[in-house]
Amino acid sequence: MSDLDRLIEAVKAGLPSPTNWRNFAAVPAVDDDNSAPVLAHRAYHGSLDAAKALHEALLPGWLYHVGWTQGERRAFVNVWDPRREWGEIAVMMPDNPARTLLVAILRAYRDSNQAEGER
Repeated sequence: MSDLDRLIEAVKAGLPSPTNWRNFAAVPAVDDDNSAPVLAHRAYHGSLDAAKALHEALLPGWLYHVGWTQGERRAFVNVWDPRREWGEIAVMMPDNPARTLLVAILRAYRDSNQAEGER
């Protein structure tokens, strides 16, 4: 299991509660910019603006939808690349749309890089 996989599982579980952006070092920096781990840290703690900025940095050109499920109060997120035939990442988690979007972004980033490596 990679550091990114472990981070995805920790964010999904809500544990541990990272207090420092360095806990998100598994999030890749973009263009020699260390802001991606900082954005991930802020998204983990509820910043939808940070989650959106991270989405734009890691998945340029990808689309996303954030909403709520009916009945239970659960955030629902879809992330997909309209330029490719594969790949829609859907995540559903209780009460935190920013963290839900963060999980979807990290999974989509991981999966898209794995798919590109297989080509």
